Amino acid sequence: MSNPTNNTIAVSRTFTSVVGFCPKCGNEVTATGADVFEATANLGRTCGAAFCEAYVDVDYMVLGDDGWRDTRSADEVDAAAAAAVVELNPVDSAKEIVKILRKAFPGVKFSRRMSRGTGYGTLNLSWTDGPTATEVEDLVGSWQGKSFDGMTDSTNYHRREVKTVKGDVVVSGIGYLFTRREVSEGELERVLEGLLEAGYREHVAGDLRNAAAQITRGAAVFSACAHCNLYRVEV
Repeated sequence: MSNPTNNTIAVSRTFTSVVGFCPKCGNEVTATGADVFEATANLGRTCGAAFCEAYVDVDYMVLGDDGWRDTRSADEVDAAAAAAVVELNPVDSAKEIVKILRKAFPGVKFSRRMSRGTGYGTLNLSWTDGPTATEVEDLVGSWQGKSFDGMTDSTNYHRREVKTVKGDVVVSGIGYLFTRREVSEGELERVLEGLLEAGYREHVAGDLRNAAAQITRGAAVFSACAHCNLYRVEV
């Protein structure tokens, strides 16, 4: 299959995919669907080359002697590219998530780790002190594109259109998103001292520390103290 020029896109069909060349830069373009004319999803997409913003859409393809040809002008192709929502890959999605968190919680260091193999696209976020896991999940949980259905023992996939730290709308490339908040000894001691100053006491040694640990994980003070069976005195 030769590399076409101008607005021509040569296409070879298989049962599950359409493969061609970008009419702007010649880069190979792949789009998934049952058939080029009866595809169910994702047949129109941006070219995969980082330097190209061409937008290939089979709805505008006609068959000619030299293969499939895009009937749109170069300006129309560029306009389609500008209107298209960019799909970020998992790594770039993870970078954007960390930028959002650092802006929302300045001074807190967030670390990211991407899973490989069968877990490709899974993001593991971790940090010490700072916001609770719930606060982080409320802010960036919408980037998660996978969920597990325990009733059917299957994974559900979701197209998530989200905003970057600059406000641009993109499609997230994250699958599962897991969070882990570590608590420093200094933070634990700070909460423990606050409980003592508020008059909370323990019946069993260690209960105050357990209550403080629960509070650092996001539990309400009253709930944590009640759960650990603390009592209160006047101070």
